[in-house]
Amino acid sequence: GADGVPWSEIDKTKFYGIGTGMYSALNVFLHPITVLKINQQASNTQRQPSLREAFRGVVMQQQTSQSLSSSRASPTAPATIRPLYRGLGVVLSLAVPARALYIGILENSREGISHQVLNAMTTHAALGPDEAHTYLPLVATFSSGLAGGIAAVAAQCLVVPMDVISQRQMIMDPAAYARDGRAVSIV
Repeated sequence: GADGVPWSEIDKTKFYGIGTGMYSALNVFLHPITVLKINQQASNTQRQPSLREAFRGVVMQQQTSQSLSSSRASPTAPATIRPLYRGLGVVLSLAVPARALYIGILENSREGISHQVLNAMTTHAALGPDEAHTYLPLVATFSSGLAGGIAAVAAQCLVVPMDVISQRQMIMDPAAYARDGRAVSIV
């Protein structure tokens, strides 16, 4: 960027390694909330269930399915949190590359666009380097906006299909999930 450390000078291994770890940990922590939200939205009732009702529905649905499929399961068997993590594998396997793609395209495009605009200003607009320097904030804003748009479109090519697959996994009943819950089966 114009005011920070240039992208070419950043240690990409550390940047992506630490960023990926933090991003993945945040996803693991927040994923159950996403599952509950998706199940609330997919509810077939007239009244949208509360978060508590959605939680009971997701966890109890799993417990009911286990007791029906196993004669050993007791009705008081402890509920498991596994249904709250449906779709997490898909999210982590594609969101991390999508994030890396977004940041890589954003930073490289921003530097490239900024360089091309400044070059065009000094070459075609007949501005000297000192005159062109006064336009740096405007060039930085334009470059960042255009680079962000390009990066967002590229990243959405991975994120949207991932969201569709993971959301389908989140709302499947336990029997269907056991039978057809793999990402490859959903596609």
